[in-house]
Amino acid sequence: MRFPNQRLAQLFTLLRNETLPQDELAQRLSVSTRTVRADITALNTLLAQYGAQFILNRGSGYQLKIDNPTSFQALEETAPKAQQVPRTAQDRITFLLVRFLTSAFSIKLEDLADEWFVSRATLQNDMVEVRERFQRYQLTLETRPRHGMKLFGSEVSIRACLTDLLWELTQQGDIAPPIGAEAFAAEVPALLEPVLQETLTRHHIRLTDAGERFVCLYGRGGGAPRQRRLPAGRIQR
Repeated sequence: MRFPNQRLAQLFTLLRNETLPQDELAQRLSVSTRTVRADITALNTLLAQYGAQFILNRGSGYQLKIDNPTSFQALEETAPKAQQVPRTAQDRITFLLVRFLTSAFSIKLEDLADEWFVSRATLQNDMVEVRERFQRYQLTLETRPRHGMKLFGSEVSIRACLTDLLWELTQQGDIAPPIGAEAFAAEVPALLEPVLQETLTRHHIRLTDAGERFVCLYGRGGGAPRQRRLPAGRIQR
C-alpha cells in the first residue's frame, strides 16, 4: 500500500505491532495530538479496504484491530517489515554507541532521528552520555560538514569499548536482537568458536564460563558487519 505522505507511513509502522498512547505518538512524530487523531482517521480510511482499523483503548492507546485477516494479509505481504526502534533514552544511547563503534562511515543525527521517529534535539541530549562513554576509552567524535559524525581512535580502544558494552548488556540479560544485528556479523560465531576451543586446548588454557563468553564477545565484536572490523574470513587458527 502506498501512503499519501511519509508521516502516515511512519505512524502505521509505529502502531503495526504495539499499542501506543497519542501523547507518545505526537512526541515521536513532532506533531500535536490533534494531528495524530487526524492522521489516524486518514489511516483508517486507507485500511478499510484491508479489513483493519486503529482503535483507541483508553488507558493504553491506539491499537491495530484486524476484522478481516485474509484481506489484511494481502497488505502485510506488500508492506515493508516493521522496524524495531529504540524507545527509551537508554535504548537510544546503547544503539548510538554500537552504531558509532561499528560504522566505518560518518553518521548524521538527522538520519537517525528520522529512522527512530524522534527529534534531533532528543538525540543531541543522548549524545552527551555517548561522548562521556567514548572519552573513557580515548575515543573522539569528529563532525564533518554535510557528512555527519565519525568516531576516531585506536582499533584496540574501539574494540575494548564495544566488548565492554556488550558484556554489560549480557550481564543484564540477553542482547536485544536489533543491537546484536548491529554489533555482530552473522557468520562469525560459527567460525570463531571452533578456533577458540582448539586454541585453548592446544595451549592448555582453562577459562571460566564467564571468561570464555567474554573472549567470544571480543572476537565477535571484531566481526561487526560494518567495514570498520576485519571481515570474518580473516579469522585464522
